[in-house]
Amino acid sequence: MTDVWSARRLGPDRSPGLVSDGRPAETALVLGSFRRRVNGDWSFVPGGKGYRGGLEELVQDHGIEVA
Repeated sequence: MTDVWSARRLGPDRSPGLVSDGRPAETALVLGSFRRRVNGDWSFVPGGKGYRGGLEELVQDHGIEVA
C-alpha cells in the first residue's frame, strides 16, 4: 500500500483543482499566498509548488540564503 497525500483546491469552475499530485519525494509544499488588495483587505490566492529539497530549497527559491 502506498501512502500518498494530495492537497486539492477549487478551480475557477468550482471543481477540484490539483495543487500537488502527492509525489513522495516532495518534503515541502507551498499551497498559495496572501495578497493585499488596494482597499487594504487581504485575499488568499491558491496555487502550489512542491519542493524535493525541503524547506531549504523552498526558502532559497524565494531569495533567502541558507548558511
